[in-house]
Amino acid sequence: MSSAKLKTNGKWLVWAREMSNFKRKDIAKKMGVDSEEIRQWEQTGDIGQNELKKLADYYRRPPMMFFNNNSPSYNEDKIVDFRTKGSKQKKKVSPQILRELESAQNKRENLILLEEESEEEIIPNFTLSMKNEVSDVKIISEYIREKINMTKLQIDVLNNSENALSHWINKVEGLGVLVFQFYDIEPKDMRGYAIYNEKLPIIGINKKEHVNGRKFTLFHELAHLIINNEGIIISNFNKFAINYNTEELCNKIAAEILVPRETFEIKINDYDNNNEWKDNQIKSLSKYFKVSNEVILRRLLTLDKISNDFYKSKKHEWEKNYFAFKNRSSNKKNKNSKKNTKPKITKEKTPNNTKNIRKATEALRKNGELYTKMVLEAYDSQLITNSTMADYLGVSLQVIVEIRKKLSKELFE
Repeated sequence: MSSAKLKTNGKWLVWAREMSNFKRKDIAKKMGVDSEEIRQWEQTGDIGQNELKKLADYYRRPPMMFFNNNSPSYNEDKIVDFRTKGSKQKKKVSPQILRELESAQNKRENLILLEEESEEEIIPNFTLSMKNEVSDVKIISEYIREKINMTKLQIDVLNNSENALSHWINKVEGLGVLVFQFYDIEPKDMRGYAIYNEKLPIIGINKKEHVNGRKFTLFHELAHLIINNEGIIISNFNKFAINYNTEELCNKIAAEILVPRETFEIKINDYDNNNEWKDNQIKSLSKYFKVSNEVILRRLLTLDKISNDFYKSKKHEWEKNYFAFKNRSSNKKNKNSKKNTKPKITKEKTPNNTKNIRKATEALRKNGELYTKMVLEAYDSQLITNSTMADYLGVSLQVIVEIRKKLSKELFE
């Protein structure tokens, strides 16, 4: 049964779809209609109330926007293209990636507006730049390690991987960089991104990656900000890159930050492998340096300790084993769900406070501590209302109470 028809501005329906990188056939499939119906809505502006609400959800836009009588303007910076390695062919980013990039830029804009309202210079310029040293991996990596006070002693103290990642994220945020973790995109599509600005540049890292992978991505993207001060860089080390040479350089910088060459060469002198390394040896090195096996493998390749063929075959072997494990886990889960034909037993509801604590943890990862603290300070200074604060952080006021507790606890740890 169709809902009551509304008269919208069809131009805004087109704009929202294109800015979300949806083709008509793609959004039609999600809506359960054919492409012709989408075309009719956009051409006439006549659309059912329920259908408009669903479209607004898919486009992540407020429904009231579609009643705007003015014509929309297209900001080409929002429609990002990136190239496959070794290819000149452009590839449009997915709607999920576009929404993540737009969300990140909107958060930054929130802070810039708050600074303007405060009439004080509360956001320092990002001054880390080494464009004159872009070819020297050692100089850049040592520069970064010095700025974040990364020593072997400090690394050893951080014996928990998640705590270590949080520590280095806080250090990078201390340089005036917003760091956001995103949840809804597969690592094969995007591991991370960097958006350069003179004030509040942005790094995004994929929460679906293993914690050591996220740590590598953090420093890879920081390297982009330091050596390349323009535009949006979307990184996927295996598949996509805006500039292949720059991606490889940032890989080398991140690897040198996490696994310094001099220390690494001392450690591998204990082994005599004739270019054939066993998994347990690689795992031992990854445990010592607190990085992923892939970073160690890449380091061995860079130092000519393994052949390129060995690198490729070992990486392929690991990927094959990983996907086989993932498929087995998925099949086992499906089988168990089919066997489970017994009536469901109603479980006790999770206490609201436990849910709020979990939401607070996720919100801090998604928003980063720098952004979160600046929004909370703006509210405490009466620059924004509590509803605006909740809107900026994307959570309820009850969750914000738990966020404040978490931040206070960290302050005294």
